[in-house]
Amino acid sequence: LFFLISRYLSFIFSFEYKMEVNKKLFNIISKLNPDLIIIPMTEPCLEYYDAMRLAKNKIPTLGLIDNWDNVSSRGSFGINTDYLGVWGKQTKEHAIKYQNFISKNVFAMGTSRFDNYFSVRDKKIKSNFKFKYFLFLESFYNPNNILELKIIDDLISNNEIFKKFKIIYRPHPWQKKHRSILEEKNFNNLIIDPQIKKNYKKRNFAASFQPKLDYYPSLISNAELIIGGPTTMMLETAIFRKKMIVLGYNNKKIHQRYTYEDEVKYLVHNQGIEKIPVLKICKDIDHLKNLILNFYNKKNINISNIDKQRRYFLFHDKYKYRERLKILVDQIFRKN
Repeated sequence: LFFLISRYLSFIFSFEYKMEVNKKLFNIISKLNPDLIIIPMTEPCLEYYDAMRLAKNKIPTLGLIDNWDNVSSRGSFGINTDYLGVWGKQTKEHAIKYQNFISKNVFAMGTSRFDNYFSVRDKKIKSNFKFKYFLFLESFYNPNNILELKIIDDLISNNEIFKKFKIIYRPHPWQKKHRSILEEKNFNNLIIDPQIKKNYKKRNFAASFQPKLDYYPSLISNAELIIGGPTTMMLETAIFRKKMIVLGYNNKKIHQRYTYEDEVKYLVHNQGIEKIPVLKICKDIDHLKNLILNFYNKKNINISNIDKQRRYFLFHDKYKYRERLKILVDQIFRKN
């Protein structure tokens, strides 16, 4: 604890007193003399601290959270923006509790990355495949999925109702921890997602590879059932009101450091996610087969309740994100 505290203090000290401010950014802000600085942020970085130092409490600042867990799992901001736009009520609570923001200065905004999902979710989207499929999503912290995939593969092979089904396996596009690459030939019913297969086979896991976002709506909305670790895909699944089994069991035998159970239990942004009716947590790998069978056959899930529960984690209304942002900016201008 002492080491982490000392590292944190020295980190902030180096920014505040030792490092020079980015000259290009300094010139831009000096020339524009803006009434507001808006900072889209995945997590605090050099540009963030430079902008905050240049604002010097004279120019209002608005931070926009890009990732679901930014305010709860990625350390302290060190220097807070005056205002903060977050994903939903949950992340607003986290910003207040963990980052010491004032409630009246934090706004549930949703995120621009999912605007297109909401606009097409009630439409019939053409499938990329000519067969029914279970979609399996690899999680970043747990890339070894052979056990789960073998169970699902066996379920398909030995159940008449799934005889025409396949598993579409989608690796995490930026996963660098693979000890081995899955081979389709080792399974009876598995297909590596064609959109990412080439990069996966070549171990091209650089963040510069950005899968096309317009591919996701079809992939998610046409899946019969989705299975995967507790990632942001849980919310994407909920947007489309598709059923997902979230892996939340103790897989310590395979992953010695960080298990699915740890992700569900200790990452606070995942807590309570099972309240969304289309999400079911698998707490025991021995129950996965029955859970798939029972949840696949479950009917009459209340659509309005799905949206209501999802809205706590991810806000959305009749407006697009850019329109909500404009309304917020107008409010800030009126305050200042």
